[in-house]
Amino acid sequence: MVYQLSVYMMSEQQQVFNIWEKSSFSKPLHRDTFKGMHLAALQHLAEKSSDKELYVIRYADHDFVLLEVKGTLSKDMHIDLGATGVGGMWLCLQFQGQTIFSAYERLAPERMAAVKTRVEGTDPCLSSEKNWGLFLGLSAALQQQLTMEFPILNDYLTKQLEGIPLPEVPISYADRRLLDTFSKMKFGSFSTKHHLGQLYLKLYANYAQRLPYAERRSTDESNIQLYHRAKQYIQENCMEKLLDRETLADALHCSVRTINRAFEGRKLSLAAQVLDARLRKARELLKHRTDLPIEQIALMLYFYDGSHLNIHYKKRFHRTPRQERKEVKAKRR
Repeated sequence: MVYQLSVYMMSEQQQVFNIWEKSSFSKPLHRDTFKGMHLAALQHLAEKSSDKELYVIRYADHDFVLLEVKGTLSKDMHIDLGATGVGGMWLCLQFQGQTIFSAYERLAPERMAAVKTRVEGTDPCLSSEKNWGLFLGLSAALQQQLTMEFPILNDYLTKQLEGIPLPEVPISYADRRLLDTFSKMKFGSFSTKHHLGQLYLKLYANYAQRLPYAERRSTDESNIQLYHRAKQYIQENCMEKLLDRETLADALHCSVRTINRAFEGRKLSLAAQVLDARLRKARELLKHRTDLPIEQIALMLYFYDGSHLNIHYKKRFHRTPRQERKEVKAKRR
């Protein structure tokens, strides 16, 4: 059994083609085309292909699927890792550019991460820029053996399927040394499995060793990102009546507990952020909608009345709404 991996490019007409098939877009492969790619050492054991923008080396057997892509993309390119049928685990190393896994999850340059894919497929995307990535796939059977040896991997991959951001770490000097040594090896029909097993084992061992640090950093970074996303949502929806934790959690696709963690230790609490956003909106309306009475603006922003708005407005901007509007009118004369 040989796994099939499809790599797709979306054209302006949403045309899809499989770069493993010969097509009118293909160009002859030259001897030095793949020079410098880590999987070039596999030579005749691997498939090589290219289109106008991307060079690809792929190796597949019952246990391992290795894919290396390198080029400069004018448009995002989708990679269907789930199409391999592996249905397991991938170790992704990003040397240049980015691999986009979702709107909020990107693997940045010089970073690596383990990714859990479902059999029905995932759809990560290579960013439209100079891009170089290496994807190391593992069958379900070997994944089970690997996670028994490194239990922390299984814990992380389970969290990832529940929506926890990718556990990524920097590509280390040791990782680069492993890849450099691998690229200089000679591969035969018997030794290939051994060399691949050693590469996977050592890369995953390095990765697992750094995961506890990555967990702390990832949690801090994800909380910061969520905090700023929540602030943006509050600012954009400050005229909505309900802006509580439940509303934010639903809008940002996370739990109320996660929202609470994101606001822990911040200068302004969630309620204070909502009040600040509404006061800023009130200031905007006072300046640009002089036809609206102050009382109406107060009610539009869910203050009890004009007096309630007056108290908070003066505390925030050191002037009353009436003084604000009077100054605006004076400047327009």
